[in-house]
Amino acid sequence: MERFPQPKTPIKTITRRTSLFAAAAALALPSIAQQTAPSPDHRSNGKWTAGTPLPYAIQEIYPTLHDGQIHLAGGFISDGDSISGATDHHIAMNPETGYWIEVSRLPSPRHHPNLISFDGHLLSVGGFEIYAPESVWVMQAGVWAFDGMVWNDAPALPQPNGESVCAIIDGPASCLWRAQARGK
Repeated sequence: MERFPQPKTPIKTITRRTSLFAAAAALALPSIAQQTAPSPDHRSNGKWTAGTPLPYAIQEIYPTLHDGQIHLAGGFISDGDSISGATDHHIAMNPETGYWIEVSRLPSPRHHPNLISFDGHLLSVGGFEIYAPESVWVMQAGVWAFDGMVWNDAPALPQPNGESVCAIIDGPASCLWRAQARGK
């Protein structure tokens, strides 16, 4: 696995709340943030500080915490000046060390895939594929499961899903998405 250049100050602690905020921050900037612990008198929720930078500029991603690491896969990747297209990259960051590593790539480039950790599995749900630079975005019903080495097909969604929010609600995994787009 490729190991990316590392930060000078790795993240020392992370909570579930911090990971959610850090994942949201990663959507727009090639870095993440962390929130410090609240003050003992509970009059402060802490402050935001810079976290471990991402190894490349990426957007339209839905990271998740799985097996103690923050996983990020797919999205629109930048060539430095502009978006160069969808990517199949999959990286993970260990909050204990602050190090990002390259992990097995998705089976095909996809942007807006929703990652979810469910029942011990890391799943990549839906998203869009682009079959040619001049083509429209094509919503996907496919779900992939990462077994720690490679991505495998998992049961598909009942209909194609471009952008979604997935969560564990009272046991089962639930995915919510907006109505299917019109046209082709």
